[in-house]
Amino acid sequence: MPTIKFDRILLTILIGMMPIHISMTSQDSTEANIKIVGGYGQYAEIHRGCSGNVLDKDRVPIQEIGMSVDYKTKSPFRLGLNVNYLRTKEEQDFWQYNNYEEQYINIWQSVDILMVNPFINIESKYVALGGGYLWANKTIPTIDYKEFGSGYLRIGNIESTYFDVSLFHSVPAFSESVFKLGLGFNQNPEFKWWIGLGGIPQDNIGFIFRADIQIQKHFFLDPFFRLGSSEGISEIAFGLGLKYRLTGGN
Repeated sequence: MPTIKFDRILLTILIGMMPIHISMTSQDSTEANIKIVGGYGQYAEIHRGCSGNVLDKDRVPIQEIGMSVDYKTKSPFRLGLNVNYLRTKEEQDFWQYNNYEEQYINIWQSVDILMVNPFINIESKYVALGGGYLWANKTIPTIDYKEFGSGYLRIGNIESTYFDVSLFHSVPAFSESVFKLGLGFNQNPEFKWWIGLGGIPQDNIGFIFRADIQIQKHFFLDPFFRLGSSEGISEIAFGLGLKYRLTGGN
């Protein structure tokens, strides 16, 4: 699997992605969220030469299910835990002997990865900053690490319109994109939505839409979809989450 360089990471963040989901009530109340979400999609793995020419390209599937639990205290702190189970494929290269001849074998094998991400945010009405620690039981595809960090930054009114950027700080972790930044619109408490761009593990940046739709007093639907492509391979994904939210005042 190719290694993602940090200059590409920084470029991806600057070019654009979309916000993670953070719901928030008035600052003098508590809030607890429990969310389960499933995602399905695919991305392109492109092998390029030194001049940028395409040497090889493959279509890689993504299937995942994630769970998120967080609690916003009356103080500025939000504590949370993201757990993501990912099923995808990895390219395996090895040599074997056949009829006394050494042959180079290249195959794709399914891999199941569990990722756990405890985090903490400091939030106010107009700004939020958060971070956490990401642990995986296997090497994370395209990142090539088993441990990583997560981060989140929001600027703007959480009860109206805001801009935010995130890295590994939400579920689903892969199908929606690891890096995201964009705009959130929270004017209507029964229908909140985000638009933005995202990348990684996808080879190219894609468009993301996500919504937060209230269906009952404490229950919300969180659908999302991603559209993009790279070198003729579609990098699409979609998913649906169900969230339970409980709030309390003084």
